[in-house]
Amino acid sequence: MPNFKNFKLGTKLGLSFGIILTLVLVIGAITIFSFYKISSKSEQLSEETAPLNNAATQIAFSAQRAMYAQRGYRYTEQKSFS
Repeated sequence: MPNFKNFKLGTKLGLSFGIILTLVLVIGAITIFSFYKISSKSEQLSEETAPLNNAATQIAFSAQRAMYAQRGYRYTEQKSFS
């Protein structure tokens, strides 16, 4: 391959522009692919993980209400806590 120093200025500029354009296209393709992966992961989170978190929160809330009801019944022995 000929030495880069021996090329004319127009050839050097053309090769440099071509290399930079290729790098920009590669980086753009990687970015688009990454956005696609992020989109699919966020969709998975909204469809699978969020309902599970809501169910776990409801279970914890119900357990806490039951604990408070037991405590109230123990102290007062009123049927309204059961």
